[in-house]
Amino acid sequence: MVTVKAKEIDRISPLSNALLARILSFLQIKDVVKTSILSWRWKYVWWNVPVLDLSSLNLPISAHSSFKAFVYKALVLNNAPIIQRFCLDFSDELEVFHVNSWIWSVMQRNVVEVNLSSCMNEERRLVNELFSSEKLRALKLCGKFIVPYLDPLLQHLPNLERLILCIKSSTIRSLEITSTNGGMKGIVIEAPRLECIFLSETVSCYNIKIVGYLSCLVHVTFNSNCPSKDHRCGIIDLLHHAFRLKTLKLTQSKSNQSLEYHGVQLPVFHNLERLELAYVTAPFVLQMLKHAVNLTSLTLHKLKGRCGADDSLMLPKNAPNCLLRSLKAVVIIDFCWYERHARLAEYLLRYAAVLKVLRIHIAEDDLEYKLGRLMQLFLVHKASKDCEFAIKITPED
Repeated sequence: MVTVKAKEIDRISPLSNALLARILSFLQIKDVVKTSILSWRWKYVWWNVPVLDLSSLNLPISAHSSFKAFVYKALVLNNAPIIQRFCLDFSDELEVFHVNSWIWSVMQRNVVEVNLSSCMNEERRLVNELFSSEKLRALKLCGKFIVPYLDPLLQHLPNLERLILCIKSSTIRSLEITSTNGGMKGIVIEAPRLECIFLSETVSCYNIKIVGYLSCLVHVTFNSNCPSKDHRCGIIDLLHHAFRLKTLKLTQSKSNQSLEYHGVQLPVFHNLERLELAYVTAPFVLQMLKHAVNLTSLTLHKLKGRCGADDSLMLPKNAPNCLLRSLKAVVIIDFCWYERHARLAEYLLRYAAVLKVLRIHIAEDDLEYKLGRLMQLFLVHKASKDCEFAIKITPED
């Protein structure tokens, strides 16, 4: 019996260089380079791969000289019309000059996505002028980077759609991220010793991912400006990880109620002592009082409200624990004269059993009418016999 061996057919090599480069872009860079020794047909295919992912090499310290030479060679030889993605992990052994040169080089090549990850022991300052491109759509920074100002950085990236900051540090105690640009799309925080955090209005509404627990976090300030009720506000997720929180300052945008949509589940703040809220509604204040079981100080700025039949306020049948046991000071600034606001102030007076002071700030315009309404609050039966009811008149702007 005669057996015939089937002829092996190479179905990949005849494909176009563009398609082969696309296929190779899904492989690790070391495997991509190895294809150059398959045959003469494959020798230069890797030059056209539109992805330079140098984060998977994991070279030892002794090989850093070879690594630098390889990166320069890869950037010089790459013929792809556009670099779709550039990824780089680096440590202290890589000099700043080389890293900056590589970043500048890919920016000139119309790179679409850049992922930089630093495992350095020392912080590294980013040069804003390096990040200048009309093609860049995504930027991810992970590690000990210093970004002096986000706005100048984003101004040089007019078409940036996704900015992700990964903050990983075992020593950082204070974090402040401010930006007036809407490009911030995500923040990853892994900082077990973080004590204070401030997020501006265009930062706090996006996805915030917490790695581990923020067991040392005690002071939080948020200016929230989430664009819609369908976009989950990331600060709620962060608050669920801050179980030792003592001070919370939360300012909501004047134009929306992003924190107050149905379905938002607030955590119970067992250690929260000071709460400051601005541009929120009276129902949200009651919701926060319910969850801040040991609150001692409450400050409210410019509560939202509306006139008409829908201005009523549903008051809970059972007073929150903080009213019965711990709340000692309440300050209401720019008190509005909607019915629900008056009912909220009356409710605080009726049930805050250990309240020491309730101070209301009012503007001097239409003063006679406002004082007349305030007299009604003076007549309310107060749960605390030691409560001081004070009024402060502030001049008009």
